[in-house]
Amino acid sequence: MKKLLLAITLVFIASLAVAQNNYQDVVYLKNGSIVRGIIVEQLPNVSLKIETADGNLFVFQMTEIEKITKERPVVQTPIVEPPVEIEETYQPDLSSNLTTTETDNEIPEIDFGGLEFLLGVNLDDSVPLARTGIKWTSYSMMVANSGFTLGLIGGGIGVTYYTYDFSDGIWEVPLYIGLFPIGYYDKKNDIKLYANLLNFYMWYSFGSDVFGFSYYPEIGIEFGGIKGAIAFDLLNMGVFAPSFNISLGFNF
Repeated sequence: MKKLLLAITLVFIASLAVAQNNYQDVVYLKNGSIVRGIIVEQLPNVSLKIETADGNLFVFQMTEIEKITKERPVVQTPIVEPPVEIEETYQPDLSSNLTTTETDNEIPEIDFGGLEFLLGVNLDDSVPLARTGIKWTSYSMMVANSGFTLGLIGGGIGVTYYTYDFSDGIWEVPLYIGLFPIGYYDKKNDIKLYANLLNFYMWYSFGSDVFGFSYYPEIGIEFGGIKGAIAFDLLNMGVFAPSFNISLGFNF
């Protein structure tokens, strides 16, 4: 019987010890703070020292403490958030639609020239009445999307026929040279405007075996590859000999 009572007593003491281990000291401070842990030292009516679960030691004066209790440890249940679904958006690959110059961030060259058929009427009776012919010119200027641009030099070559009375005439081969051509490009509407104010041409006349030099300012417009231009032939061999010229052609 005594052995049974001893066994019950030991079980009760062990259970009490386990129950004590399941509790922790909680110190409530007057400033509203709460410190949980194990009181490792206490001086009655003076101070106490408490060790928290992470090993930190805190010393408080009894005048700072509102109350001391034993409570079960607070177990924080982890919050499991549902996975966030990431919506995939379609982004088209535009690199295949760009030219080499566009992908390299380079400004492309735009050609303001082309092949033209021209018709001119001289305003001076001392020179042939009219001329017809073809010419090809190229004036490359740097322009990205839209705006004004300035070129350095351009030029071309042509073949013209001069006549006095539309029955007899001469053939010439002009060589065109343009300095600092000015252009405007509207990429959205595919419109080009240009002005060659320092435009000259040198020519050779078959039959008479004569070389010549003329000042030939020109303005023009191009839309969708079709172009037209107006030019004034002002000087011929240093002599003022005005003529009016129009041309129609295309750029390819």
